[in-house]
Amino acid sequence: MARRTTPVDREKLVEAISQIEGDNGIEGGITELCKQVAKRYNRNVCPDIPLTHSVVGLRIREWGLPIKTKGGRGRRKGTPMSEAHKAALKKGRARNTKSRAEKFKESPVAQESLAEMRRNTPPRFHNVLESVEQGSRTAAVKLHCLECSGWITSEVRKCECNHCSLFLFRPYQGKVEADEDPEQHEQDEHEDAA
Repeated sequence: MARRTTPVDREKLVEAISQIEGDNGIEGGITELCKQVAKRYNRNVCPDIPLTHSVVGLRIREWGLPIKTKGGRGRRKGTPMSEAHKAALKKGRARNTKSRAEKFKESPVAQESLAEMRRNTPPRFHNVLESVEQGSRTAAVKLHCLECSGWITSEVRKCECNHCSLFLFRPYQGKVEADEDPEQHEQDEHEDAA
């Protein structure tokens, strides 16, 4: 089934654009222009089959109609970024410069959670916990998998809980080295946990 195109009278569309824009264009960008042109066009030309602002925008681009209205807050693809735009981006980034570690330090809930984790994590894995405190998501996944598997790394590797949302991201998925004896490795881990 072919896509139905909305019939648009080119002359009436150009007339509606020039009426809305006047001599200098309008504030609010091209989207606002298209919305106002669609209302004007629908009122004057064809109220039975209303034209949407999206179709107006498509026809402006397709027919290469000249418009005076400048783009909105963004910029058109392929155009170089202006200095004003660069400054606005830099300002926006500067507003949110706190690291996760700083956010964790300021949050009583995070501090309570980290303290609880420190109590329940074997000393052998405190380095992983320190990475979590610094904001590492990878370390958080690793810590979760270790806790889930009883703090045994080989169990994380052999995990078969493919319904777990972290299954594909679990650590220790590398191959067991030829000289590494999995049973000895597991026995060592049990001794460490004890």
